[in-house]
Amino acid sequence: DLRKQRSKEAINKAKRSQANVNTRLDNELQPTKVTKKKSKEAIVVGDTVYINKFNIYGKVLSIHEKKQEVEIQTGQITLKLRTVTVEKAESGADVQPGVKSKVVLPEIRPIQSRFDLRGKRADEIEILLDGYLNDATLANLSEVQIIHGIGTGTVRQIVRDFLAGHALVKSFSSGSKDQGGDGVTMVCL
Repeated sequence: DLRKQRSKEAINKAKRSQANVNTRLDNELQPTKVTKKKSKEAIVVGDTVYINKFNIYGKVLSIHEKKQEVEIQTGQITLKLRTVTVEKAESGADVQPGVKSKVVLPEIRPIQSRFDLRGKRADEIEILLDGYLNDATLANLSEVQIIHGIGTGTVRQIVRDFLAGHALVKSFSSGSKDQGGDGVTMVCL
C-alpha cells in the first residue's frame, strides 16, 4: 500500500509540474504569435518590398495567389519569387528599388577560342555546345573554332544543324586546310 501511495503521489506531482510548465510555455509563446501577425502586412501591387535572399528592395508588379508567387521589379531585373521570401518594406523608410546593395555576379572564367567535341556522345553535343557558345559570348569572343573531327560526319552534322538555329551565331563555315578542314567549324558570334 505504501508503495502504491508513493507512486500515486509521484504521478500527481509530475502532472502538477507538467501543468505548470505548459502554462508558462503558453504565456511565453502567446505574445510572439501576436507580434508576428501584426508585423506581417499584406503585400499588394505597387508596394515596395525587401528581398532578404538578395539583400535588395523591389517594387511589386503582380501577385499570383494560387502559385503563392509575387513578381518584383528591382532595377532593370524582374523576378518571380515565392511570397514567403519577401517582406513589405516599412512605410516610413525611404527606399528605392534595387539600391540596397550591389549584386555581385560570379567571375567569368577564361574561355578558349577552341572547343573540342571529339569523343563526345551524340546526345550530349548540343548541351555542351550551347553552354560553350553562351560562355564565349559572355567572354566577348567574336570567333570560335568547334573541333568535331572528320570521322563519319555525324558529329559535324549535329554541330552544324545546331549552329544554323542558334540565336548567338551570325555565321559558320568549314575551317581552312591549315585550321583542320572539314574537322573544324569556324563560328562567328
